[in-house]
This record gives sequence, structure tokens and C-alpha cells, in this order.
Amino acid sequence: MENLKTCFEILETALTGMAIIVGGFWTYMLFIKKREKYPRALVSHRIFEKNLTDQKKLLHLFIEIENIGNVLLSVGYYNIQICQVLPLEKELENSIKNNKVPYRNDSPEIPWPVLFKKKKEFKEKSCELEPKEKDKFNLDIIVDKNIKTVQVYSYFKNESKDKHNIGWDNTTFHDLK
Repeated sequence: MENLKTCFEILETALTGMAIIVGGFWTYMLFIKKREKYPRALVSHRIFEKNLTDQKKLLHLFIEIENIGNVLLSVGYYNIQICQVLPLEKELENSIKNNKVPYRNDSPEIPWPVLFKKKKEFKEKSCELEPKEKDKFNLDIIVDKNIKTVQVYSYFKNESKDKHNIGWDNTTFHDLK
């Protein structure tokens, strides 16, 4: 009986020690280092335009990603796409007139004609943002002056969810001058 009591006291002391260590680590990570498990981000777009010739203009796309969480944010790659909305392409215009918008692969979005696509992969840990830090990405494209409205889509891959292909995206529409 005395040996059993001693074993339980040793077990209680060991478990108490482990609980103190785990609690200390959790406190350090959450309150001192301000680290949670997964990052959070906010992506925004701005477009500046400049006439280049009688038929062409420059669109300068300014994309900002902000780490709004308390976890180091690591980006694996980005994927940017700029599409023409207005003027409507003839085929799309006819579909709309006939109330038959051609959605693609059960997507809820209209497949606008793509003007520009860019994908950039980052080397391991070459694109990281500390909590509350921002980074910007700039892209220039030249389009016809008759383009009136564009759709900008951007996607940034979350490296902490590598196996699930999860990231941060944004889609915005911009009326041009």
C-alpha cells in the first residue's frame, strides 16, 4: 500500500511538472511571441492608368497583402489575373441578351476574357510577413484604350496550409477613364 501511494505521488509530481511546462510554452507563444496557429491576411487592389498612345494605355496594378493576424505569414506563390469586363465581348454579349450567361465548371462567376495572367512562385521562406506587416506587388500591363472596366483577381498561397491549397484571394472591379 505504501509503494502504491509513493507511485501515485511520483506520477502526480510528474504530471504537474508537465502541465507547468506546457502552460508556460503556451503562454510564451500566445502572449509573449503573439503566435497563433494559422496566419490571416487581407489582400487589396488599386489600379493607376496612363495613356501611352492613341490606342494603348498602361495599367499599373498595385496589390497589397497585409498580415492581420498574430502568426508569421508565409506565401508560396501568387496568381494574378486581369480580365476585360467592358466592352462586352460579342459572344458574351449575345449570351447575356439571350439570358444564357456561360458559367464555367459550376463557377458562380462569369468567365470574362483574360487580358493578363501572371504566376510567381517564391523560394522557400522568401516571402514572409511578420504580424501587422504589409508587402506590395506591382504589375504593369498595356491594354487597348477602348477597355472600360476590368476585373482583377489575385490569389496568395498560404504555405502553412500547403497540403490543402488554401490561401488568400480577392476579386475587384475597376472602371477605367
